[in-house]
Amino acid sequence: MKKILVVALGMLSNGEITIAIEVLRRISKQDAKICFVIHEKMSKAVLANGFQAVLLKSDSIEGNLTYFRETVKTFQPDFFLCADVFTMDFSATWSGISFDELKAFGIPIGTFDEYEWESTHFLQDFAGVPMRMKSELITKSDFLIRPCPVNRPETTENKKIINCSLLDIDSELEAYKRNIARKTEWKTHMEIKEDSKVVLIVNSPWEYVEVGRSLESVRLLEWIPKIIQQYLSTLKIPITVLHVGGRKWTGTEELQLDYKHFSNVPSEEYNRMIHCADLFCGTNMISVTLSRAILCGIPTVLFQNDKVIDFERLEVILDRMPAWYVQMAKEVKKVMPFKVFPWGWYRFLEPVMRNNKYEELFDIAPVFKPQKCMEVIRRSLLDEEHKKMVAGNLDEYIQQLKQLEPSSKILEIV
Repeated sequence: MKKILVVALGMLSNGEITIAIEVLRRISKQDAKICFVIHEKMSKAVLANGFQAVLLKSDSIEGNLTYFRETVKTFQPDFFLCADVFTMDFSATWSGISFDELKAFGIPIGTFDEYEWESTHFLQDFAGVPMRMKSELITKSDFLIRPCPVNRPETTENKKIINCSLLDIDSELEAYKRNIARKTEWKTHMEIKEDSKVVLIVNSPWEYVEVGRSLESVRLLEWIPKIIQQYLSTLKIPITVLHVGGRKWTGTEELQLDYKHFSNVPSEEYNRMIHCADLFCGTNMISVTLSRAILCGIPTVLFQNDKVIDFERLEVILDRMPAWYVQMAKEVKKVMPFKVFPWGWYRFLEPVMRNNKYEELFDIAPVFKPQKCMEVIRRSLLDEEHKKMVAGNLDEYIQQLKQLEPSSKILEIV
């Protein structure tokens, strides 16, 4: 039996922990003993999935480091597995656990590589500012696990790399079929009108964090939800918006938008929302929830911006825009490209998305182009021929996922 010590020290998002859980829970308990090292406030999902966990706190670097070293000594892992090696290394500011600390044990180190890091030249465009990342965190790791999506579902001859499915596809589709069969009953329970289309939107806590360090970037954080509201309220068909996130939308009553907000929901109900939605909308290309919706065939629209826009230079265009758009342009002034709002990551994600069939499974809407956005939303939600085309693409993609290595292959890599 192999022993895996998973180091998952992100505190802002559940994403990296969710990915690690999804991949590792498919490994038989008879074949591996898995223990997570996590911050205490991030423990809920790990424990709920039956994993052992060592909980750290933010108040003592030395205490955390001592506890971690004792854990390594008693658990005696065959290898370390970082949920995200960059997040782990950054966490040393509170956890004391850096990449060099792991290396000092002389135990093999692997990491999840969600973005095919080596193809990015280790450059991130973060809120329009290029950031050089530590290449050695990837190049000096002993092995990489690339979950698909967002990585391309391709086999590789490189013995240091495992490409595997992010989700258990068969299990996910079985849950989808169970939930969709009870959709009418679910809508009644949720007090959603029978003829209303359900639009699901979710936000993680980090999506509310201002990263641009300017008044204009704060305004953009406020305006992105308002822009999406405007588009949805213009559809002129009955819709109900289910929004799961920490910050409730404002202005929905004025727009006569049937809107239901949930700050948090149990995982079973959360999955039911995903499966019963008629449309999933988001601004985060790397979202696990986005992947779950897409792989279950839920029509999906991803709002993006593909270029720098200086609204002060667009007076002629603004004259033709509605009043709310003019007000937005006045307050925001300038926007940077983004695939992941508000971080940006437009250029950073280009290599992993190049020739990537994943992009054929959802629709991209240029968020600052109202007419184009409305066309995309209507097509994704209402165009049956378009849905059939996407469904065909999805069938091919799922077959590619099923050809990838099983999660258990991780046990053979060291």
